Order: sequence, then C-alpha cells, then structure tokens
Amino acid sequence: MKYGYFSGLASLLFIGCAPTHQDVMTFRHAGNTVTSGTSYRVGPTDSINIIAPHAPEVNDSVTVRADGTIHLKLLDEVRVAGLTTREIAGKLRHELRAYYLDPTVHVSLARTASRVFYLFGEVMGGLRGSGGGGGGRAVVSRPITGRDTIMNVLTQSAPTPNAWLSQIKLIRPAADPKDNQEIVINFFRMVALGDMRQNYMLQEGDILYVPPTPMAWIGYRIREILQPIAPVIQAYQAPAQIISADDVYDNVGGGDGTRRRALGGLTLP
Repeated sequence: MKYGYFSGLASLLFIGCAPTHQDVMTFRHAGNTVTSGTSYRVGPTDSINIIAPHAPEVNDSVTVRADGTIHLKLLDEVRVAGLTTREIAGKLRHELRAYYLDPTVHVSLARTASRVFYLFGEVMGGLRGSGGGGGGRAVVSRPITGRDTIMNVLTQSAPTPNAWLSQIKLIRPAADPKDNQEIVINFFRMVALGDMRQNYMLQEGDILYVPPTPMAWIGYRIREILQPIAPVIQAYQAPAQIISADDVYDNVGGGDGTRRRALGGLTLP
C-alpha cells in the first residue's frame, strides 16, 4: 500500500518533465523580446536621466510617478509613460523651444522597475548585496533588466538546500490560462555540466518556481499537520521546564548536613 502511494506521488511530481520542441522554441525566442534600451517604453517607477547642455533647468534624474508623469523645473509636469527614451527626448525638445532656440536633450534609462518577473519557492528571499531579507521559500518580484537569464537570477537569489534543482518551472502566463506556456528547467544540469541550452531570458510577467524536493515537500506537509497542536504540546512542556529551572538542591545547611531546597529565590528546609 505504501509503495503504491509513493509511486503515485512520484509519477505526479514528474509529470511535464520532458519539454516538447514547441515549448523549447517558445522560450528560446523569448530573448528577442525588448526589455531595455532605445525601444523600451517607460512606465511608472522607472527612472530616467535627462541631460540638456543648454537647458540646465531640466538636467535631472527623475522617477516616473504613478500617474505616468515626471516633474521638471521650467516645464512642470510632463507625461512620459508609454514613450521610449528617444520619444521623451523629442517631447522635451519640443516643449523647451518655448524658452530656447534649438535645445539639445538626451534621455537614457537609469533604472527599470515597472516591468517585473516573479520568483518564488525554495530560494533566498533577498538579492545578494541588495539589503533584502534572507531565508527560504520566498515570494519576490524582480525588475526586468534585459540580462535576466535563468543562470543570472538563480545565482543572485540562491536556491535553498531543499530546492529540487532538476525540476524548476518557468511559467509564461497568457490572457487565457489555457494558453500559458510552461517548461521544466534542469538547473542542476546547467551547474554540473555547463549545459546552457535552457538558460532562457526572462520577460515581463514570467514566473520562476523552484519547488522543494519530494522529501522536503513531505516534511512541510507533516509540519502543517502538527502546527495546530503545537501550542498544546508547549503548554504541557512549560510546567516541567519551570520546575527544572527553579527546583535546585544543595547540601549547604546550618552545619548539620541537611539538604535544603531553593524555590523562586527562597531557601526552604
């Protein structure tokens, strides 16, 4: 009976392990998706650098606000969400012509934060060097940088000892869940053999899930079952711990060799 149970569990865990040719091609061509650079369209929380040699009022590094605008001296509010850096530069040049004859404006991306991918499961919670929290079983989002390959992401947010490195899932959601793309990544093979064929580039909205090993999964389930009765067990253990901590015997007496007992700081015969 036990063998049948674990055999069934193993078969469920391994479903979908072999990616089809279509799956591989779908994720391989994802690297062609523009995530940064001159064709990137700026959104809220992104930051841009503005350099205008002849219009120092607008020289600044600014973050796009939630309403899609930036605030600049002289020009006040300027809507930039949905525009490329080249289009933003053109827009600023046009508005500066009211004050300058032929202004020159250069705009570049400083930080991309409006487009993110998601990482969860058996990974460290904080990106190394970012000041984030540590620990395993994290649920975090990361901004798209244009360099977010599987290898880069999992070397920055390291898998925990409970991670099932050969069964990592890369999920690409679609408007209709039935059209979601999913592929199993063998990260262990990447590290052990240097096989980078599955080192795909992540794009906006991707989900990278690092599952626990079968034994770790069983351990988590057992812990969840025992969690409701843990306070009861602790309640029974507490009196014994109190007695053990406060009940101390010694042989120091009034010279008669009798044994005395100390309870709560009081010496009793």
